[in-house]
Order: sequence, then C-alpha cells, then structure tokens
Amino acid sequence: MKLKHIIAIVPFVLFSCNNGNILNDEGAESISNSPNFELQNKKSQEIIKQIDEKQHMLKSKLKKAKGKNADNLYLEYSKLLNSLIKELETNEYNSLSIYNKWENETAPDSIQKKMELYDKLQIKIIENNDGTYNLKYRPGFYYEMFKHKASRDLREYLKIATSQRKNPIVLNGEINEDWSEISNRLIVWENFIKQNPNSAFKEDAKGKYLELIQLYFFGNKNERPYSLENKKIEPQVEQEYMNFVKKYGKTTTGTLTKNYLDYFYTNDKNFSSEEFNKKLTEYTNQEIEKEMKKF
Repeated sequence: MKLKHIIAIVPFVLFSCNNGNILNDEGAESISNSPNFELQNKKSQEIIKQIDEKQHMLKSKLKKAKGKNADNLYLEYSKLLNSLIKELETNEYNSLSIYNKWENETAPDSIQKKMELYDKLQIKIIENNDGTYNLKYRPGFYYEMFKHKASRDLREYLKIATSQRKNPIVLNGEINEDWSEISNRLIVWENFIKQNPNSAFKEDAKGKYLELIQLYFFGNKNERPYSLENKKIEPQVEQEYMNFVKKYGKTTTGTLTKNYLDYFYTNDKNFSSEEFNKKLTEYTNQEIEKEMKKF
C-alpha cells in the first residue's frame, strides 16, 4: 500500500555537501573569506558569520569532550545554533517565500550566493507540508559530529532522528509510505522514551512521537486515514490498525490505537460528519495527552 509523507520534511538538495570528518577541519576556510560572503542583506551576513563562528567553537571544544561533557555541548550549542538558523530564516522570509519559483530554472546570483554559503554551513532549504520553505541542518549534521563523543542515549536519539529525516514519510505534502511505516517509527520512539526515562533528550523524543501519532490517526491536509464524508476508515489503514493492536496491544501506541478504533466504531453513526470528526479529534487528543503523562 502506498497511500501517498508528518511531519517530515524533505531537503531540497541543490548543491552537494562534503560530509567528510566533521571534526577534522583545522584548515577549513572561514565563511567570511568566501567570495560569496558579501550579501546585499547585511543582517543575514551577520547571522551567517555568527553561525560559522559557533560551529567552529563547538568543533574545537568537542575534540576534548566525551560522554556527559559532550552531551552538555550538544544541549548548549544545538539550542544556540538552531536559534540562529531560525533568526536567519525569519530574516530571509522574502527569499524563502518565493524559493519554489527557482526549483525548475536557474536561480539569480543572489540566491546562488546564499545557497553556496548555506551549503558550506551544512544548512539546507527544506519544503514543509504546506509548500512553504525554511532552513534546517542537513540530516546527520549533529549525529556525525557527536556519534563518537556523546553518551549512549544521545547517540541513539540522534541516530533515530537522522534515519527518519533521511527517509521522510511526507514528501511534497504527500504521504508516500504505508501506514505501517508510521507505526514502526512510533514504536521506535516509544521504546527510546521508555528505555531512557531520565534522558535529557526524552522531551525531544516525545515531541517527535507526538508529530507521528497525529499523522497516524489524522493524516494531513492532503490525505486522511478515514473518509470525512462516509465516516469510514480506509480499508488498508483499518487493517494496519487492527494488525498493530494485535501485535503491540500492550504498548502505549497500541492502547491509543485500540481506544481510537473503539471510539470510531461506537460513535460513527451518532453524529454528522463534521461533528464526528471534531469529537473524534478531541477524544483522541485527550487520550494522547493522558498517555503521554505516563511516559
């Protein structure tokens, strides 16, 4: 079954990225020495320089760090770097809002310059489910940097997140995987959360789980697991739900899936389509919130 992918977003790779050894960069050229550094947008230029400097600081500190010290560097610098990327994204709103027009034709020099600078920093322009674009580090940016340095739970967290980002479920707004792939990923995150109850990365994992569980039960704007008009679950999705409950009924995801099915079958005849959808959504979200408190 290919039901045409939450959440997930897919990188628009316009330039190749040299992965290499991310820590072996003593001779790496500073972004400010790049011939493309002089941008018309001076605020963006300033932010890009800050990102470059912070990346070099992190790589330098990480060479002497191990275990919890490396974890602390991740917590500090991922928050800082992600904040700077978000600031850059906000400042580049106008460029990103029209980025799709350059998808199938040669971009102007101003866009090319930005893309080349982003590529040096391992930042990609990515497309969201609604067709808008934003900025994010390429999949594996943090994992490659920390996989030989961090504690076991951070390594595992980054490995899972990287794997799932490299193979997005939602592609160009369309769900391009079977519903069973969503449930497989939910179990992966559920296991991580339960096996690492004291992890500093537990809340991040819960956030990824919540994104997936919403997709699992409600789909996205382009595809739902059930028909609003007929109040019927799509046969292939329904079969996946039943198989999942049979196999993983005692898990948190299994409990939520069973409750979802029970509510659906009990109430589909009691309300109009619009009212049923509203009540199903409210009930399911309440159940999710209740179960998440147990994590």
